Amino acid sequence: MKRGCRTKFNARLAKQLCDAIADGLPITHTCRLAGIAFETYRSYRRAHPEFDMAIESAIARGIEQRLSVVKRAMSSADEAIALRAATWWLTHVSGAREHFSETARVEVSGMNQQVAVLVWPHQQHHENEILDATEDHPARIASGAD
Repeated sequence: MKRGCRTKFNARLAKQLCDAIADGLPITHTCRLAGIAFETYRSYRRAHPEFDMAIESAIARGIEQRLSVVKRAMSSADEAIALRAATWWLTHVSGAREHFSETARVEVSGMNQQVAVLVWPHQQHHENEILDATEDHPARIASGAD
């Protein structure tokens, strides 16, 4: 006899999640919109390989759509638009961002609420740019962090 709550997972929920993610909605907000917890979303991905592949495809579709806009902008006759698009490209696209971005982007996920983040000394003056993912607001860097 199975115990626990009945699953909400179905084709309609999967499509809702995939569509929102492809549109660019962050995954945590997508989960809230769908009425499920982030951990539930993660368990659905683990339990349903076809859903996991659909999510990966939705992420790729969304990225592809937005990058095509940036690529068109880089070819703009307006030099200011082309420069802004090229600058964005250099600071965000893997392979270039490591050399041209002024800030490091860190994404951390884990099973518990305690997470340590390494912040390089040259980034320590940007204390309001580090987000506390559990509270959705800027966090402070501990004073004296090396």
